[in-house]
Parts: sequence; structure tokens; C-alpha cells
Amino acid sequence: MDASMKKINAVWGWLSIIALLGHLATMSYSLLTGWYDFAICKALAYATAITVGGHVVFALIVVMFLHDGANLGGNAGLNKRTILQRASGIAILVLLVAHVHSFGFITAGEPLDAPTKAFIIVTEVLFFAAICTHLATSFSKSLITWGLIREESTERRVNLIAEIVCAVLFVVPCFALVRFVLTWMT
Repeated sequence: MDASMKKINAVWGWLSIIALLGHLATMSYSLLTGWYDFAICKALAYATAITVGGHVVFALIVVMFLHDGANLGGNAGLNKRTILQRASGIAILVLLVAHVHSFGFITAGEPLDAPTKAFIIVTEVLFFAAICTHLATSFSKSLITWGLIREESTERRVNLIAEIVCAVLFVVPCFALVRFVLTWMT
């Protein structure tokens, strides 16, 4: 039962990544160019919300009710990655409220004062950082769950690649958002 729940959670995680990449790409492009298609952007946001919701439900089942295999007293490197994975997952859920609230400011077309701009920038950058940290610390674990990684050296390479990809995924939307918010009418 434990293994099948972990596999289901990994699939929800992969679906979340696919939806999130579409959402990040579309919104970054929109913020950089001014192009905006409400139906596409909203559909990708909903797809992300649904897949992340499924991932959260199964992650909670695995972590809270089943033994998830994490040995928090063992290897310090694995312990750090597990702690980062879980802390970033919690941070995503907490910052999601501010993320949705920020989108409300933007879609309303309201002028933003300096404190509101600062709030949006800080919370969104933290939100993107939490997402990228969670992806970078989780991706190889999902591949291990499905038996696609069997060697520690392969896991290290996958972790490095995931960290590089996530660094790019962090920079692009942060740049797009900060540029957009700073140039937004006051």
C-alpha cells in the first residue's frame, strides 16, 4: 500500500510540474509582452491548482499516515533535502494565498502604491523560490519511487540537472513579475 500511494503521489507531482510549466511560461510571457488570453491563462492556473491539490492530498497521506521511508536521523545530505522538500511544500501552500491575492490586484487594473508593490514582489519571489526548491528537492525522489533511478550517482546527476533547471525557472518569472510590477501604474 505504501509503495502504490507513493507512486500515485509521484504521478500527481509530475502532472503538477507539467501544468505549472505551462502556467509559468504563459504568465511570464504575458507579463513580459502584454499579451494575455484570459481563457488560456485561467485554464492553466486551474490545471495547476487541481494537480497540486491532488499532489498535496497524496503527499499528506504518505507523510502523515504511512511511513514514507524518510530517515531524518540518517545521512545528513538526505536529511537536508527532505527537510527542504517538506518546508518548501508548506511554504508553497502558505504563499499561495498571497499569490492569488496578487493576481487579483493585477486583473483589477488598480493603481498600486509602493507598499503594495513591495508586498507583491516579496511574496511572489518567495513563492517562486518555494516552488523551485520543492521541485529541485523532489524530482529525483519521484524517479526513485518509480524505479527509474537505482544508483546514487544517477540521483546526484539528476539532482544537479533539476537544480539548474529550477534556477532558470526561478529567474525568468521573477524577472517578468518584478519588471511588470515596477512599471505598473501608481
